[in-house]
Amino acid sequence: MGQNEDSLGIDWLPGRLVERMQARRGRLNAFDSLVARRTALVVIDLTVLFAGDDPAAGPVVARINRLAEALRNAGGLVAWVRPAPAGYDALAEAVLGADPAARYRRATDPGHPLAALHPGLTIGRDDLQAAKRGYSAFFPGASGLPERLGAAGIDTVLIAGAVSNVCCEASARDAFARGFRAVMLADANLGREDENRAALAAIYRNFGDVRSVTEAIALLGASSDPGSRQGRERDGCDCAPTGDQGD
Repeated sequence: MGQNEDSLGIDWLPGRLVERMQARRGRLNAFDSLVARRTALVVIDLTVLFAGDDPAAGPVVARINRLAEALRNAGGLVAWVRPAPAGYDALAEAVLGADPAARYRRATDPGHPLAALHPGLTIGRDDLQAAKRGYSAFFPGASGLPERLGAAGIDTVLIAGAVSNVCCEASARDAFARGFRAVMLADANLGREDENRAALAAIYRNFGDVRSVTEAIALLGASSDPGSRQGRERDGCDCAPTGDQGD
């Protein structure tokens, strides 16, 4: 991850792309504000399988914890998404290879050590947890998360996790397709740097926005929305976050 803690999301993007999109939009970023109580941090597949041995995971986990705490305090939601138990068939074996497919199959079984969230993550009591089938958490029928977020009044999702150019990018694309403002967090997605940058560029160009964790926290702090969890409850949302992994 090649930027420092004070970097901007656009620092991860090709300069020519930023210039072109600024000319088209009339501004650098698609979304200039975040309303905390309408915002969810959605952390994709940050499990031991995908992050346990990655040396870059420590700083990413720390950034995610920092943003999650800020968002909870401001009245937003945090959601942790893991792969659902899956039967990797002949098609998956043909694409992934027999040994990786078998490993992924085992690692999605409930209770398997590789299926656990990264041990450095701080999970809040009221955080949502969900399981997804396939790559994207927002693909129709893959997870009940989009409906739960919609019922909670969420219209913006901050995407973090692993791996940036696979499940995270797929989730951001489908979130946009389902009407959510999708923001990829440049320094909170794990992946090879060149592939991470390519995924960020694709989202910035066609599907949403790219920000750093520091930027996202600043935007939450600048929000004029009173945004408390109690405020959401007063507004009539009865979709209390739960600790299970079901849909």
